[in-house]
Amino acid sequence: MATRATPRIGGASQVMALLLPRSAFIHIPKTGGEWVRVAIARGRIPCLESNPEHPYDVAMHTHPSTTSDLGPWSFAFKKRPWTWFRPGGRFTFAFVRHPLKWYQSRWAYRMENGWEAGHPMDDACHSEDFNEFIAKLLDWHAGYLSDIYDQYCGPESKPISYVGRQERLADDLVEALRLAGERFDEEAIRSTPRENVTAGLDRWKSKTEFDPALKTRILQAEARAMERFGYRAEDV
Repeated sequence: MATRATPRIGGASQVMALLLPRSAFIHIPKTGGEWVRVAIARGRIPCLESNPEHPYDVAMHTHPSTTSDLGPWSFAFKKRPWTWFRPGGRFTFAFVRHPLKWYQSRWAYRMENGWEAGHPMDDACHSEDFNEFIAKLLDWHAGYLSDIYDQYCGPESKPISYVGRQERLADDLVEALRLAGERFDEEAIRSTPRENVTAGLDRWKSKTEFDPALKTRILQAEARAMERFGYRAEDV
């Protein structure tokens, strides 16, 4: 069995977090984060965005009266993302997705856009056959996505403020923003078109059917995420 590696997803060009006046959005790739980013802008919420690979601030849709008191925006990203803004009491939120659909989307994205050299998962599990990819993943790091969710959302004993589902993105984003006390245009958010749907997903969709035995194994490996976020095997 291959050596288990610390989970890592995303790349240097991926926007991974948004800092709003009263909250922080933590972006887990393949869970609708690009839509959230656009929806927040359309909802007229001032924010800063940053990339963990480049720890400097980038202003976006900012307004001095709401952002001047935020101070330096720096991360201990690779260790405990969920603790970023806890000292200031900032409301933090993220989105998750059904593990089976996450892996299908992840493989389809790589098949459409290319595999990333140096990325631990891509190096260990690269395959142009979906089920071979899943088999390699199970050998390399069973429970990979459960660990990713814990890394970004905090452990179950000390979670971030709110975790929504990709499957009900608009409703859960609105709920998170309300709980955080943000001021926003709800109609503009709800009317935001979906963003960053894997361009070639339809092309690869017919090739992402799970082998029954591998499906059973991946569901067992991701039981922690399934149970924590209320997913069932029959939901997909």
